[in-house]
Amino acid sequence: MTERIAGLLAGMVGLFMAIDFCKGEAMAAERELQWSGYTWGVKDSGKVQFGPGPNYWSSDYRNVWVDAAGSLHLKITYRDGTWYSSEIFNMETLGFGTYRFYLESRIDTLDPNVVLGLYTYDTESIDAADKHYREIDIEFSRWGNPEESNSWYTVQPHTEIGNVQPFKSEFSGEYSTHSFSWAPEYIRFQSLHGHYAHPPHNDYVSHDWLYEGMYVPDSSQEKVDLNLWLFEGKPPQDGKEVEIVIRKFEFEPFDWAMGLGGKRSLEKGAMLNRNANMLGRVRW
Repeated sequence: MTERIAGLLAGMVGLFMAIDFCKGEAMAAERELQWSGYTWGVKDSGKVQFGPGPNYWSSDYRNVWVDAAGSLHLKITYRDGTWYSSEIFNMETLGFGTYRFYLESRIDTLDPNVVLGLYTYDTESIDAADKHYREIDIEFSRWGNPEESNSWYTVQPHTEIGNVQPFKSEFSGEYSTHSFSWAPEYIRFQSLHGHYAHPPHNDYVSHDWLYEGMYVPDSSQEKVDLNLWLFEGKPPQDGKEVEIVIRKFEFEPFDWAMGLGGKRSLEKGAMLNRNANMLGRVRW
């Protein structure tokens, strides 16, 4: 398992370097939209490809829209012989705190060439590159390999041992909640069955991970992004368009008064989850 993961990551180093190089250049908003109480820019690359992928990115309403119920739709579409990916990015810097995404689509059954990213990224700070763009990732993809893990938590740089947590998500319904709680000394990732800010029971926890490595970034001018794109720009293996619905995004600022007490609470929650996993998990 370790060798398999190491081999996969080593093979992707060049790709992700290209992705990092292109990401900042492509962060131009062709239009803006209001969603979950924030203003978001919609990425558009025009007639050229940009990372990640690289892909063609469209701000067309057929690729990115908010429906009457307030849910965000991101869609990979095929038009006039071209596949278009979609991305939005928050216009504000939110900083330390909990970033929570409520999904209304199955992310465990995505086509192997499709990637859904929920992450922070800094293209504006002078030291952005030195700080690995302050990138914290939740990604759902099999990176072109149907046999690969379908879910990934990452603290950049991904090339460092211990900075990536791959796992297999299994859901039977469309509702799931995914979050990362970012503090100055740690990042806690969590995925839940259903729509909950906090799991009502440990059986609702699909996966969680507490990262305390040396690459926990500071906060500067990073923004939270959501994107749906094609690995290496390759069409979906099934040839079908792909749509993901996100019910809402929430942000809870880091509680400085709680300090390390918050970390101890997270550690306790992680321990309870490990115990629950040992006893077995409810099927969904």
